Amino acid sequence: MDREIMEYDVVIVGGGPAGLSSAIKLAQLSNINDRPLEICLLEKGSEIGAHILSGNVFQTKALDELIPDWKDKNSPLDVPVKKDKLMFLFKKFGLSIPSFVMPPMNNHGNYVISLGNLCRWLASQAEDLGIEIFPGFPASKILYKNDKVVGVRTGDMGIGLDGEKKQGFEAGIDINYSPVIDINHNKKNNLLRDRTFGDNTENIISLANEYIQGSLDGGVLPVLKHFPGHGRVMTDSHTEDCLSDIDINELLNTDILPFKILHDKYTEVNLPIMTSHIIYSKVDRYITTYSKEWLGEQSNLIFTKKPFFISDDIEMFSATTINNKNISCEERVLLALKAGCRMIIATTMQDNDIINRKSSHEYYRKNYFTNNIIEHYQKNHDKMLEIVMPNRLDRNKDKYEKYLKNIKLMES
Repeated sequence: MDREIMEYDVVIVGGGPAGLSSAIKLAQLSNINDRPLEICLLEKGSEIGAHILSGNVFQTKALDELIPDWKDKNSPLDVPVKKDKLMFLFKKFGLSIPSFVMPPMNNHGNYVISLGNLCRWLASQAEDLGIEIFPGFPASKILYKNDKVVGVRTGDMGIGLDGEKKQGFEAGIDINYSPVIDINHNKKNNLLRDRTFGDNTENIISLANEYIQGSLDGGVLPVLKHFPGHGRVMTDSHTEDCLSDIDINELLNTDILPFKILHDKYTEVNLPIMTSHIIYSKVDRYITTYSKEWLGEQSNLIFTKKPFFISDDIEMFSATTINNKNISCEERVLLALKAGCRMIIATTMQDNDIINRKSSHEYYRKNYFTNNIIEHYQKNHDKMLEIVMPNRLDRNKDKYEKYLKNIKLMES
């Protein structure tokens, strides 16, 4: 099974006081020594502090060393201990025990706190230092290479103690953003030249069908792209606007046919469809990704079952402007979701500066983790998970293993 890989210099497992303090100290040292570190912290709880036994009498010595100015940073230490008292409790009353009976207890200068709240506060301090925190991601397996620990694997959510799927099971999604089923109407089109199955509709449908079936047999969900077709323009939506004045009836008889036939054939898995960033001016003034006309009205007429639409990368040039005016990342996400997209792709591959500085996480945190996007997600979350993952067929397992063995022999 192919899994998404995220690379970091340091991965800390556990969002308790120890894990958060370690992450903060590492980030502080990396800043002091001018040696940037990509640090991430995984926490199995739904939020930081969710799995912390909360009541606590807290001595501040370690915190004084870690964050000397914690009193100025709105920390949750606001109830100082004023008196120590030891009680022996009965069912209906208690007796005070003299201090000479037990070792002397002195908590003056300490604080009565919620340890869960302290962890949440430490998490905010960690994020201010650029540490990426992922709640809801339990580490299920240690990864080794040449007998050295090189990482961890996060597990599927909703697995019972017996290893069986529970009601709330959510598997990791293995999706391949292909095949490209656009009809290449012009062989000079550099964008599609080596990516499509050609310019013959029947051949495209036949070849793509084999590709789809093979992917599903391997347990991988394919994605049909780029609806309603990218072959009518010569421009590249990565770097420039794309506009077509082709009539919709012409599209229905040509470019849309592969999408309709293939999607209708596999309704049981509801093949996702990726949208194009092209304006079809005779249908709508918006690119398809932002078009309620395309993803609502027209798709209801075209497909037997409403597709699961996935946007193309909304960091591409043609998705960043409307009427020659730049639109924010938040506006792009909300436009796509409200038009009918169920998943949004946003990458930093269009910006070499961000890539070179390895600052994608900062860009996403600033531009995509906004209150309006989060609020929309929370209100519509249940509608965004209508993907049916295929089960891998093992009928060709021996062939796969033989091919892998041959590839390894060639590599050595």
